[in-house]
Amino acid sequence: MIWNETMKSICARYSCRAFQDRPVDRKALETILEAGRWAASGRNAQGWHFTVIQSGEGFRLARQALGEQPPEGYPGTMKWPDDTLQPDAPVLILISGDPNVPYPACGYHMAAGNMMVAASSLGLGTVWSTAFTKDCFRDEASRAVRDRLIPPGYEMYAALYVG
Repeated sequence: MIWNETMKSICARYSCRAFQDRPVDRKALETILEAGRWAASGRNAQGWHFTVIQSGEGFRLARQALGEQPPEGYPGTMKWPDDTLQPDAPVLILISGDPNVPYPACGYHMAAGNMMVAASSLGLGTVWSTAFTKDCFRDEASRAVRDRLIPPGYEMYAALYVG
């Protein structure tokens, strides 16, 4: 095996459950988003949109997007667990996209993977949220914040906490 800086970043990545109490540097955040932009996508459609949340109001809207109860089949519970939103994460990146591009979920999840490796290369932790999926915005209360979080006609595919 060839051990280079890319492999070091891939192997250093882990699902972080406790974040440092400081903001993510703007240049680091730009680098992470750029890594997502360069991900592969079906027919190079790149139909993604990244919503960066760094404020209490943004986190409140993101929590509202999940709805009152988890969708049917959400593992293990009939109410959202307390750690659905990582309150100590300084950044939440919502990954949404045009559902009409070829193989939409593949490209959007590849973008998430690129961002996770980029964050790792910068010494930052990430955790993938399983709550933010196409099941967001399924009830009246959650649909009320949809256009404040993602572009019209787009669907949620993934979300990352970064810090």
